[in-house]
Amino acid sequence: MKTKPNLLFWLNGFFLHFSLAYYLQSEIDANFFGIVDINSKPKKFFESQKLVNFKKNWYFHDNIDLNQKNPDLEYLLDFENKYNINLWKIVINERFFYKHNRFYKFQKEEILSILEQELKLFEKEINQVLLSEKNEMTLVNQTQIAKQFAPEITGIQSEITALKAEITSKEEETNALYEIYIGEAEGRKGTKLLGKGPVYKEKREKHDAALSALSQLKKEHGEKIKNKELAIDTLLKKQELTQEKTRPIIANFDGLMARMNALNALPWLPSFFIFLLFLATETSPIFAKLIAPKGEYDFKLEEQESAVKTWVDQQIQQR
Repeated sequence: MKTKPNLLFWLNGFFLHFSLAYYLQSEIDANFFGIVDINSKPKKFFESQKLVNFKKNWYFHDNIDLNQKNPDLEYLLDFENKYNINLWKIVINERFFYKHNRFYKFQKEEILSILEQELKLFEKEINQVLLSEKNEMTLVNQTQIAKQFAPEITGIQSEITALKAEITSKEEETNALYEIYIGEAEGRKGTKLLGKGPVYKEKREKHDAALSALSQLKKEHGEKIKNKELAIDTLLKKQELTQEKTRPIIANFDGLMARMNALNALPWLPSFFIFLLFLATETSPIFAKLIAPKGEYDFKLEEQESAVKTWVDQQIQQR
């Protein structure tokens, strides 16, 4: 049974991502999830809307506590080492955290605390995908290992079944001889003469010989069956040991490539639209800048450029 792909959308006041989700919902059979990065007033829209059937929404600001001032530095350091990522380089590329926020100056502890909470939110959801993949890998691994040992174990079990069948056959033969000599003594079978005559004695000897042979057969086959059952136990222990050796490999299936694969395990159509989503996200500040009216920064830049141009013109005239 093929599982549905999981699509995660970043939803904010720029409704392009929401519109993409609305379109993709009619094109592919998938589980839709959303991270809502928006303040309390528009949040009501996402809580009540029926246009897109999101399986689950996480409200970004509900998971970020701005009053939390003590970041877990050990967690952040472990995250950097685990994925070989310099988190502070990412921080200084966020315009709200670095030099371009005129309204509030974030302290280092505040930035790290927000970053920690963001990482834990995203990592928790990716870990759910990875856990599902690990469970699937464990089942596949157990099946493959079992197939390696199954032929030998099945062969030994067949041998045990054959030995037990041989004992059962000998028991049936001995029981039949018992019935024959008892019937002879009671006058129901054979000569049909009541009593223990020479014929009875002959048939009794045959039964006793068969009974002795049965006892010896049980002893010999019992030893063989015991040894073969021990051999099966040994093989099962080897199978378990092989599974134990592969478990650390599966347990460590959570590195950067595994996480990229977890996010990349999508058909080409949603992958293409997610590419467009990120393209729009990255280029939207540029287009917003192009269509926005001039601001304080633009006037200062124009002033500086004008001053440089005037200085160059003066230098040319003085030559």
